[in-house]
Amino acid sequence: MNNTAQPLRTVATGPRLVYVGLCLLVFSVIWPFLGVLFVAQMGPNGAFFLLASFPVLMLLAILLDTIGRFLCLAMPADQSGGKPIIYVSVGFSLLALAISALQLGNLFFSLVQLPQVVAQLQTPLALVGSVLFVLFLRNLAQYIQRPDLAVRAITVVILGVVALGLVVMVVATQRLEFGILGIGVLVLGIILLIMYGNLLTYLRKAVLQHVATQPPTG
Repeated sequence: MNNTAQPLRTVATGPRLVYVGLCLLVFSVIWPFLGVLFVAQMGPNGAFFLLASFPVLMLLAILLDTIGRFLCLAMPADQSGGKPIIYVSVGFSLLALAISALQLGNLFFSLVQLPQVVAQLQTPLALVGSVLFVLFLRNLAQYIQRPDLAVRAITVVILGVVALGLVVMVVATQRLEFGILGIGVLVLGIILLIMYGNLLTYLRKAVLQHVATQPPTG
């Protein structure tokens, strides 16, 4: 059997878990809006359940994403530098996960509250970790000789940077209403999510196909 077959199968499981985490993250964002429709039917504890379930769903989504990236550590050594990138990405994800878990613990169990400066690091850490993970996916695509998927990964990074820039503009100008800029952010965000989800799905299938077509090496 090819000595990279099993590690690559493990790596292929990573994007699947990241994809599930992405779907759960999207659901956790729209859940409060959907949950409002059912609060009245939930009784007196409905509002608390709605507020409490949101951070739990977010934490679970981040956990699945982190586990998926952790599985990608099985990546065989390559010339493109994918191995170091995924290690750094996992490190950032673990830090973001730890901050989320501590904040959730403070919410439910009144643990020591994190300093504001530490709590504010969660989003930057998650963003940098995500960018590094997509760059790892690009290297993975190159490793299995799928330049088309490598181009998709770079496109996702570029769109992500543009979307982040638009969000910063919206926040800076305090124009949160759905004007042209707000609609642009929404549309670009949806496109970005779809492209990222497709990249994860296609790359997982491509890795498994690559393993299946490799000749045995003894």
